[in-house]
This record gives sequence, C-alpha cells and structure tokens, in this order.
Amino acid sequence: MAHGDSMAAGLVSGNPSWFEVTQVRGHIENGEIEHYQVGLKVGFRIDGADEATGDAAA
Repeated sequence: MAHGDSMAAGLVSGNPSWFEVTQVRGHIENGEIEHYQVGLKVGFRIDGADEATGDAAA
C-alpha cells in the first residue's frame, strides 16, 4: 500500500467534512510529468459536537 493510500483510508474513516487544496507541484523530466504532490487541508467533524459551536456535548 502506498503512503497516499493509507492517508486516504484514514480520511474516509475519520469523518471529514471539508477539504482545501493548498498547493499542487511536480517535476517534469524529458517532457513528461515524473511525479507530483498535492497539499491539502482537511476538516473533520467530532462525533457528539454541537453543530453551531463545535463544542463537545456534555
């Protein structure tokens, strides 16, 4: 399993609610994309949190 695969599996099981692509960059070699990286910010919901404030329920 590649590193990105394990991160994606964590996102699916972690209850994400939003994401933002912060950067995309890569390396071109011999006129073709050799590799690329994508930077993300991901927001998660906390189970039992109040929707308006994000505070945990008592």
